[in-house]
Amino acid sequence: MPRDAGQDAGAADASTGDASMDAGAPDAAPDAGTDAGIDAAADAGIGVACAEGAGPRVRWDFESPRPREDSAGRAPALDLSWAPDLPMGDFGMGRAQLDGGRLEASLEASHALGEALLAAGSYSVEVWLASEGADQTGPARIVTCSTDAFRRAFTIAQDGDGLLYRIRTTATNENGTTRAGSVGGVFPTDGWVHAVLVWDGALGRASLHLGGAEATADTHPGEPAALEWAIDGDGERCGLGAEFGEPSEPRAWQGEVALATIWDRALQRRDRLPRSRRARPAPRLTTGAPQPGSRAAASRTFAALSHEITGLFGLRGAGLALA
Repeated sequence: MPRDAGQDAGAADASTGDASMDAGAPDAAPDAGTDAGIDAAADAGIGVACAEGAGPRVRWDFESPRPREDSAGRAPALDLSWAPDLPMGDFGMGRAQLDGGRLEASLEASHALGEALLAAGSYSVEVWLASEGADQTGPARIVTCSTDAFRRAFTIAQDGDGLLYRIRTTATNENGTTRAGSVGGVFPTDGWVHAVLVWDGALGRASLHLGGAEATADTHPGEPAALEWAIDGDGERCGLGAEFGEPSEPRAWQGEVALATIWDRALQRRDRLPRSRRARPAPRLTTGAPQPGSRAAASRTFAALSHEITGLFGLRGAGLALA
């Protein structure tokens, strides 16, 4: 597992930027979405995500003494519990250790989130993760809102050395495999990996960002800009780790999660992301796939290398503003 970047209980290094996609945010600023963060933002004039209600809809940061609670402050909260039919993991110092188990939210709270995302038409899912190795397949679920292995709203998962996403819209199959993307060569690594899945319903566009850089994207402008979510019956539940509905073959994942958030909108470069106590401050997102050989492509390569190096050595560094 990677070294802690914040073993001083999250004390900020004066040389680093905030966990932000907005350049110039003060390092000591409170997290967006909290009362203190909103007040500080009003004084400093930073980013739209500091406005009331613009922070994450769901935030799991695993802070003691209540590491299972959703700390986003939005009702109903998606508090987590260990799945009773799977191995139980552990918490400690702002992280959840998943040893093949699953942390799951209630069906009722998951349905409420589904209705909110349906109304918004767009969403984003962020996760700081550290995998146990590149031999995990299935794909092995990391963050999922699903009913079982064949019906889902969205999933971020590991398949061998890569990360993939699946999402369901009105134009996809129930499994989301017809609106999917993957990035290879992510694992193995001793560092933290920062991944953000963005679904922009207005554009019919899904993208996966690693270390702030857009790694893969899929755009279908003619697709209905609506997220399909099974509210009735069994429906989707949100969770971290093993797939729902499969105690005999859970497609389980081995690793740590330091922070996971769900947003009821498509994140943009200007947005502020929450800090992770265990991992370094979040990088800024870029959008649009750079052309090979372009300055943006070179910047993205440099960003990926920098993200890997800082994660490997547990360094706290400012997020990179990419072209």
